[in-house]
Amino acid sequence: MSDETGKQAHPLFLPENEDDDVIGNEDIGCISIQRTAPYQENAGRTYTADELPDPDAIRQKFGGGSYKVQARDVMRRVTKGGTRYYQFKGDPYPMDGTGPVAKKEKEAAPPLQPQIIQQPAPAMDLTPLVQMIGQQTSVLVKLIEGQQSFTERIVTALANRPAESSSGGDVDTLIRGMELGVAQLQNVIDARETARAETAAGGGDDIASTVQAITGAVSTFAEMKGKGKPPPKGNGSPPPKAVT
Repeated sequence: MSDETGKQAHPLFLPENEDDDVIGNEDIGCISIQRTAPYQENAGRTYTADELPDPDAIRQKFGGGSYKVQARDVMRRVTKGGTRYYQFKGDPYPMDGTGPVAKKEKEAAPPLQPQIIQQPAPAMDLTPLVQMIGQQTSVLVKLIEGQQSFTERIVTALANRPAESSSGGDVDTLIRGMELGVAQLQNVIDARETARAETAAGGGDDIASTVQAITGAVSTFAEMKGKGKPPPKGNGSPPPKAVT
């Protein structure tokens, strides 16, 4: 469509009434476009008259929806009668004008996820454990060697001990004396425990019985030393309770 001067109207801004001014390409400094539905969004830029030659160019670039298109002069002012509204069916495209292909690519692109780099676990240092085991083993070996050395010295001393006189002192006598001493000490312990039991029962601590048990043990060792042999073994019963 053209006016009486022959100026051609831009297809986006065809006159709606007979008395409307004709807006040609030479009148358009740029074209601004805004989507009003299904949601409001402005295009990120303006376009020249040649970039949007007709309404179908809007549909191809921006997809379905409602749009407000304005022709602006070189000073970016909206020209008289330079506002039009268009509506297209279909899904809306991004307002950057890249069309449906770019939209599908954006939807298909997965969001960037932070990458977690697994660090290898540090190797365990077993050196302290090995050193501790070595030290404990060394101490144990020394204890065993010391015990063996002590036993060997006892056996050697007993084997090299000079023979006793006719009093009968020998290795067997020494061993029996040691056994007797252990038995007498056990008598002392038993007597002491008996006294404690009597104390708990209300009979009082029988100190005389304990003294008598200790005296008996000392006398036994003295007798063994004087005669060279121990007296006959007792039955291990505690000594009689002293009368107070």
